[in-house]
Amino acid sequence: MTNATRHPVLCVGLTPALQRTIRFSNLRVEAVNRATAVTTTAAGKAVNVARVLRTLDRMVRLTGFLGGSTGEAVRTEVEALGVETHCAVTAAPTRICQTLINERTGEVTELVEETPLPRPHEWDDFMRRYAALLQGTSLVVLSGTLMPGAARDVYHDLVARAETAGIPVLIDSHGEPLTLALRAKPWLVKLNAEELEQTCNAAFNSDESLVSAARALLGEGARAVLITRGEKASVFVQGDAAHTIRPPRIDPLNPIGSGDSVAAGIVDAHLRGDPLVKAVCFGMACGAANALTEWPGHLHRTDIERIRPEMHVQPL
Repeated sequence: MTNATRHPVLCVGLTPALQRTIRFSNLRVEAVNRATAVTTTAAGKAVNVARVLRTLDRMVRLTGFLGGSTGEAVRTEVEALGVETHCAVTAAPTRICQTLINERTGEVTELVEETPLPRPHEWDDFMRRYAALLQGTSLVVLSGTLMPGAARDVYHDLVARAETAGIPVLIDSHGEPLTLALRAKPWLVKLNAEELEQTCNAAFNSDESLVSAARALLGEGARAVLITRGEKASVFVQGDAAHTIRPPRIDPLNPIGSGDSVAAGIVDAHLRGDPLVKAVCFGMACGAANALTEWPGHLHRTDIERIRPEMHVQPL
């Protein structure tokens, strides 16, 4: 067993959440709607990644910000999964986000609360924790958007510190925080097609245009780029090679958290020694398996193993 497989993955989430999933028999706008079921769970992109990595038996640490009773609820649930939490404590409570599921139509609506900006001493505490946690870490996963008002170069700083320590970074973000982070040469950039268009301020209507955009990100410093498109084929570019990777057709129950499951699966397969294209295929199988469950970051290994052989890889 190599040091990389022995050491934990560090998941960094600056904006975790307590997620309430509310089901309605028929959700109607501007009407009284009575829920048929309500579930509350720890969430946020980094929490979802950590949860899936634990499902895959990977050692995980989580850092970021947690505050108030909602933050304690997130911490308690995550630690019960076997995830080490090393989060800075904030005066502001951790946000609550809500997923509304219309059982009649299958439509999923997200109500997203923003994370308050941490105070300067809370940022300092987080950065000290992050620097210490890099010791003995196999890989860093940076997930999600920054909270309003945060410095735009936060991710660049985090990537640079990890890369200087010889630790690869998967970054799942977009916009200016991502473009600034590219200068620190992250190991893998993951984003969806809509986020890519927002980042590049352009529309991409073909596989070839997506490959060109991915190569532009490589030119800015990324070492590999994965662009996901939901049920459509993803585009993966590394060096001179480009591939589309198409998942099988499924009947999704809730796709929220599938992107985070993709990231977790890639990391797990990579640390097992799989070539990156093969690791991406495993990650996408994890993403599809997540969509078959009701809650973000929850999946079943039997679904992964059933879906994995059905992934279709095509060179471009």
